[in-house]
Amino acid sequence: MDTIVIDLKLLKNLDLNVNEYLTLLKMHGLGEGGPSPFPFSSSDRIIKRLVEKHWITSTSSEEYTGTALELEFTEKATRLFDQEDLFQEFLELFPTRVPNGLGGFRPTSPSSIQAKSAQIAKGLWMKHVGKGVGRQREVIEALRKEVAHRNKDGSLQYMNNMQAWLRQGKWEDWINIPDQPDNTSHIKQL
Repeated sequence: MDTIVIDLKLLKNLDLNVNEYLTLLKMHGLGEGGPSPFPFSSSDRIIKRLVEKHWITSTSSEEYTGTALELEFTEKATRLFDQEDLFQEFLELFPTRVPNGLGGFRPTSPSSIQAKSAQIAKGLWMKHVGKGVGRQREVIEALRKEVAHRNKDGSLQYMNNMQAWLRQGKWEDWINIPDQPDNTSHIKQL
């Protein structure tokens, strides 16, 4: 039997508990004709919560009441299990060079997906981030927050290079930090 790895931080961010996630995973595997079903039985209560949270929907015109109806993934659930690799988006977002503090610049990421360093970074991406598109989007959002924050406060020169950023899991530092609003609304221009 294959091992199922569950990222609990991701589930918390998605407002899913383990049983809800396993229910979705089993539905995904059955719908895709994918891996053999694993020994897990869901309950009507879990299905009803997933419908209420808009992870699945009934294909009939009736509201889900606990009886067996045809259920299907919503767009939100489809994105969770989509195996699209978002490394290209990550690469485009990561600054290619930053100020070095001496008036010059230092490289922080490859400028092309074909570069050898990009292939090394992609290996690190797969090792540390994985194939789950939900996790990949979470990491990209954390990078977006860090770049915006560093641009705003002038600390871009302290940004790690891409390989170090991935190896050290730097997205963990930014994942739960809320977006910073523009704090200039209280300033009156004369």
